[in-house]
Amino acid sequence: MKTILQITFFLSLFSCGIIKTQKEYISIDSNPRGLVVYHQQAGKKTIKKIGSTPMFLNVSKNSEDIYIMKDPLFESKSVKTSPKSICRHYQKGEQFTLEDETKKDTNLIKTFVSRWMPRSLLKGSSYECISIVRAKLKGIKSKKLCRTYLIIPPKNYYLKVSLDLAKAWEQQVFNKQKNKCDKVITPLVSESYMLFLGIDELTAPTDITELEYQKFLKLGAKFKATDIVFLPYEQESKTFTVTPKIYDVHTTKASTHAPDKKFKKNLEISGGYKFSNAFLSSFRFIPNGVAFQGKFRNKLHGEGEDASSLDSIYDNFNPGVSVNNIVYPQYRWKNQTMVTPYIVWEYWGEDLELDLYGVMLNMKWFWHLPPGGVFVARAGFGATYISAKYDDIGYRKKVGTWIASLSAEYYFFPWQRIYILGGYRKFFIPDVISGPNFAITGESRLFLNIGYFWPEFRTAVRRWINL
Repeated sequence: MKTILQITFFLSLFSCGIIKTQKEYISIDSNPRGLVVYHQQAGKKTIKKIGSTPMFLNVSKNSEDIYIMKDPLFESKSVKTSPKSICRHYQKGEQFTLEDETKKDTNLIKTFVSRWMPRSLLKGSSYECISIVRAKLKGIKSKKLCRTYLIIPPKNYYLKVSLDLAKAWEQQVFNKQKNKCDKVITPLVSESYMLFLGIDELTAPTDITELEYQKFLKLGAKFKATDIVFLPYEQESKTFTVTPKIYDVHTTKASTHAPDKKFKKNLEISGGYKFSNAFLSSFRFIPNGVAFQGKFRNKLHGEGEDASSLDSIYDNFNPGVSVNNIVYPQYRWKNQTMVTPYIVWEYWGEDLELDLYGVMLNMKWFWHLPPGGVFVARAGFGATYISAKYDDIGYRKKVGTWIASLSAEYYFFPWQRIYILGGYRKFFIPDVISGPNFAITGESRLFLNIGYFWPEFRTAVRRWINL
């Protein structure tokens, strides 16, 4: 009965990650821009002023609310509209053309069904649909608006190169071409939030076709950005030739009169920086999550005549604190890999007691699911020091040896920063802890973490050490 309840508990965790309700950001825009926007919830009579175009709004998915856009000077000139859905298959580099809604909607059902066929899912298809609100009023003069440019960090193995290229665009191009009220949001400002979207210098998109539009909208809404700046480059020795690509957040078209002049920047990376970057970036030695952890259904694994008495399930709950390196869910089919450290500080057994201290390197594989959960497979190997005692037979031993582990995990975020992670892990050691009739070969357990996602900690430490 206890086992059934525990299995039911883990299935419930999985279900919570799948059925979690989501909101989405929608783009509200007009031609000309600057129209006043009023919002009316579906089925209600109340009409509320919410701002002016262009703007973003966070609403429930599949919302059927009504939006009324009015001339700011003559309110009698108005137009009523509601959200429209458009879709694309972004892994193939398709780009939204938001003004051509009718054409995009023509084969929507047929295309959507084909993307969700088993064959498409096995290929890792990623299909995205968004909602937009658009309106047009004739006879109104467009007014000039201030623009905010958000820089996507240039993709590079080294954080310093990425940040320096962004700074060079601001100094060499933006400052010379900007209008008086324009401003720029650099990766130093947006870095922590971008980690919630799975964007850093190692994974950053290099063009609009590589970035999901929902992320486009979230970035625009968070930083009140009007334009997104990509800085693709060609490198020849120490010289980087950058060709900026700048897109309007709401139309996804190339921005007109944007500061997109090509520029060059010479950069040199020291040997010390390369070494520290390998540990801080490639091996993810700095955690980004802290959690309360509980272990249960523990089981020692062994061989020999006494193995049956040792090879029994015991509940060694041992509540404690765990630090994690996790990837924020991407709400689409996606896989990632990561190398992380694992500190071995374990207590095994009940009659036979083992204390283990050591370190391992883990290779982690992440599989993101469209509803928002993430499956993780982990394989680790390292070294450990073991102190063992078995009072019933007066056994004592201390030894250093290798240790390995395999685990399967699943986690999801019920709230923006709070995550719940559960899984199964098994450790393997050689039979160095052995007696006349037994030999211990490992331990297994179920575990549950309730954690807090804290990417700002990793960002702060990396800046302090690296820059």
